[in-house]
Amino acid sequence: MDHHGDGRGRGAGAVTPAGPPISLVVVTRGDEQLLRTVLPAALDAGVDTDRDEILVVIDGPGAPGAAALAAGIHPVVRVLVLPENRGAALARLAGVGAAKHGTVLLIDDDVRLTPGAVQVHRDFHQRSAGGPVLLVGAMPVAAPAHGDADTLPVRVYAESYRRTVQTWIAAPATLAESLWTGHLSARRQDILAAESVAPTVRLDYFEDLDLGLRLSLLGVRMHYSPAARADHLHRKDLAGFFREARSRGTSLARLSRRWPMLHGLQAAPSGQEVLRTFTGAVLRRRWAERMLAGLVRAAGMLGRGMQERVALLSRHLLERAWYDQERLADHPEQVQGHLATVTESATMTAPQRFQAGA
Repeated sequence: MDHHGDGRGRGAGAVTPAGPPISLVVVTRGDEQLLRTVLPAALDAGVDTDRDEILVVIDGPGAPGAAALAAGIHPVVRVLVLPENRGAALARLAGVGAAKHGTVLLIDDDVRLTPGAVQVHRDFHQRSAGGPVLLVGAMPVAAPAHGDADTLPVRVYAESYRRTVQTWIAAPATLAESLWTGHLSARRQDILAAESVAPTVRLDYFEDLDLGLRLSLLGVRMHYSPAARADHLHRKDLAGFFREARSRGTSLARLSRRWPMLHGLQAAPSGQEVLRTFTGAVLRRRWAERMLAGLVRAAGMLGRGMQERVALLSRHLLERAWYDQERLADHPEQVQGHLATVTESATMTAPQRFQAGA
């Protein structure tokens, strides 16, 4: 698809929009179908083709077709291909570092901006007079009308996002601890300065929460605006829903390591945590994911609400299993000590147990 000279963005003779020039950064693994949708939509959303830029960051070298596709959309598009896969957070940081302008608008490759969205971000930063601020735009998910098991992950995601937005509106101060980076704008210097608080690390989930906490420590003021709207083209099947539990659980444990105040973790795991990891070992098997998926499908016969509750409970169990494994890996000595105590207790006679407890 070639839009060279197609009049997208600001046409010849049009008035230059007020506000700072913007670097729109799109991070992708190379999904060509999404790029065909998202990049033209970004041009239609108010990108000034004379001043702005669209920077597509391809996270790894394995998608040459995506690089060629993105570069051919419009001359305003630049492409940065990373030499290896780094994960969304580090790829986004590379894009911000390579951006030309002081204001960056960050979107995921499945976020389709609507007309006028770019100008809302531009106006916001114009009003802020260059201060340390961040604007989170809306990106609601269109939940499928039918309610079978294969659409359940999208419905769950859509409901989670809806509740998060309600919280942002009721308590704006919670943005930092529940930030979603799929659609936001900020000063380039603030994103880069967050590295001085704690360097970006690879997290396969919750990387936006990590960024929000670091920016809040820098004093960046965060705002949400439904006027800056995009459509989130989120898609995930039931198998992917459960595979994602591994990333969620492992990443949450790593986040808790960086930010202990998140969950008030003890310095070392308790005996209960050690014992729980044995049951978690069963859930970490691939066949357990398939079994839980079958359970969710069967729960559909009891109604849509019951199916969603069973799905969320099942995912929580999987997340906890992976969370425990990652957490206990940090404390091998304490784990061995707890196991020795359990083994000793198991071999004691009843009188010995009574005497030990006396």
